[in-house]
Amino acid sequence: MSDIDSVRDIWNVLKEYIPVKEKQEAADHLISLLVDMDFPDSEFQSLVRSDRYLEEAAQEYLDEDEDNEDEDDQDGNW
Repeated sequence: MSDIDSVRDIWNVLKEYIPVKEKQEAADHLISLLVDMDFPDSEFQSLVRSDRYLEEAAQEYLDEDEDNEDEDDQDGNW
């Protein structure tokens, strides 16, 4: 079992105990941590495709990252 499989299993167990209205925030936090851990893209993509909350969190993370890059470009920091 790979590390990302372990993360998937842990998320699937823990999300059962997270209130519905807080699941997206928990997924957002998890994705942020996983990005910092620098998992290979293929493993990361496999994880986020396995759960709608993780998929939404990853998309929000990418959108935010693109917005930050756009701001840097507008400031003249190429």
